[in-house]
Amino acid sequence: DNQIPPLRVTRSAGTVSMGEICLRKSLSYFVACLVLSFLAISSATASGDVSAAMKLFDAAIHHKHDDSRAFVGRADCHACEGRHQQAIDDYTEALRLNPHDSGCRYNRAVVYRQSGQHGRAFAEFESLASKMSEHGPLHLNLGLTCLSLGKLSRAVKELRIAAQLMPNSSEASE
Repeated sequence: DNQIPPLRVTRSAGTVSMGEICLRKSLSYFVACLVLSFLAISSATASGDVSAAMKLFDAAIHHKHDDSRAFVGRADCHACEGRHQQAIDDYTEALRLNPHDSGCRYNRAVVYRQSGQHGRAFAEFESLASKMSEHGPLHLNLGLTCLSLGKLSRAVKELRIAAQLMPNSSEASE
């Protein structure tokens, strides 16, 4: 049978309902799955429930094992739910498939920091610093990671850069 079980995706704002969606296993299925996953994440963000998005990312990964975007999406869901190790595992798999994805590498570094793996977070942020030198959140996270590691002069330097790049951010100016 070429059918995928129906998935239900609704927007919590109540203005748009996707209803039941039956998709076929094909390239169009995979593309549709990614689009619906984006909608599910939008809905999940509004409602606080990521289960619909997780089902869609799981289906996308089951259908096509070598697309890093589905792993990144599922990792984002895990990170939102505080499942740090699962997020790290999925980000790592996405990076195996697409080693040049700086956004994915940055997200994994953030999860490393959130899970208390400051040494790994530092190494990851450090490797991104030259590629993303104008990215204020990177410098903020690198500075906070340096504080956790007791690298005070480096922390001050990175937090100053973050404050310059993000002048309206309360986090960066504290």
